[in-house]
Amino acid sequence: MRKLYILFLLLLVPIVAKADFPDFDVIPRGDGGKVNIRSITSGGTSTVAIEVDPTADTVTVNKTMTAVNAVIPYNYIINGNLDISQRGDFTSASGATHAEYTLDRMQTRLTTVTANVQHLSTSQPSGVYGSESLRHTATSTGSGKIGVIQPIEDLNYILLQGEVVTLSAWVKSNDSNARIGIYDGSQTETSDAHTGGGSWEFLSVTYTLPTSMSAMSAVFQIMSSSDGSVSITSGDYFEFTRAMLNKGGKAYPFVRHGGSFASELAACQRYYQKSYPVDTAPDSGLAGGSFQSNIIADTSNQNYYHIPFPVTMRATPTAYTYSTVASQGTGKYYNSTDAATNAATVVDAGTNGFSWRPNSGTNQNIGDYVRCQWTAEAEL
Repeated sequence: MRKLYILFLLLLVPIVAKADFPDFDVIPRGDGGKVNIRSITSGGTSTVAIEVDPTADTVTVNKTMTAVNAVIPYNYIINGNLDISQRGDFTSASGATHAEYTLDRMQTRLTTVTANVQHLSTSQPSGVYGSESLRHTATSTGSGKIGVIQPIEDLNYILLQGEVVTLSAWVKSNDSNARIGIYDGSQTETSDAHTGGGSWEFLSVTYTLPTSMSAMSAVFQIMSSSDGSVSITSGDYFEFTRAMLNKGGKAYPFVRHGGSFASELAACQRYYQKSYPVDTAPDSGLAGGSFQSNIIADTSNQNYYHIPFPVTMRATPTAYTYSTVASQGTGKYYNSTDAATNAATVVDAGTNGFSWRPNSGTNQNIGDYVRCQWTAEAEL
């Protein structure tokens, strides 16, 4: 019986803590097996908060307690750890383009100024393990903005309308206008600014979303408190990691979207997917893992090939085929009949797959094979 009471106490301790006791102790007693939970004040004195008496089968509570609801945080940001990069390798600084997606679900935002983009895995926040980060560095001077946004799909943000949400991230910058923000389709609610001291700082912003929204984005930029342009000097940078958007009025500890790397990768593939390995850039001339099929007719425009998607896409994507022999650009495939790269056309694309065919005039012999890699994009 005493074991059952001890178990009861262990379950009750979190509720006692919620009841605003500064601290507490569990104290076994010798008089009949009683157990006390005592609250401890800052002065070191204590009073009995709960007393369990297994002999009398009683539990005495000397404090009004607030019910605690278990919260399992959900992250509405996809790829918030910034470690999924299907489109290519950005570990070397390279020129950024406005509206371009680099790491998965991260869309570049540049106003007036130019910038480089770089994917980093070193010099992460202290005590934050396994994170990677994305940095944009200004390469010109002017009044503008640099950074990224992540558009939130309408099927997700309609469930957040009227809710209190919190966006958080670790941010490093040498610019005191580095901020994060929540865009609701008409305005951006921003966090306090980074100090600009070049160290990692934890930023967060809490906002009650409107009950009717036409768009939503998480914003990570050098910008004013109203998402306006600010003075930027060449060399100013914005770097961030561990981005989290959760319901509620506080920032919860970071979790992956979907709870695991596999789930998060599948979420990324709803917007962009490919036949190449995750860490291999498209149009790399790779043959491994490519689509391959025997030629079934000797007239090129009679051969149609279908490629199903492993993950259903958000909308009908823009799909491309690539040769498996060196970098040849889009709209290509390899043909074993003439051992060469030839042109192809994508037809009948849909959310579950697409078909393609060799362009007319290509030599094909029945029994030979065609081979290609592919990408498909349906970003917001």
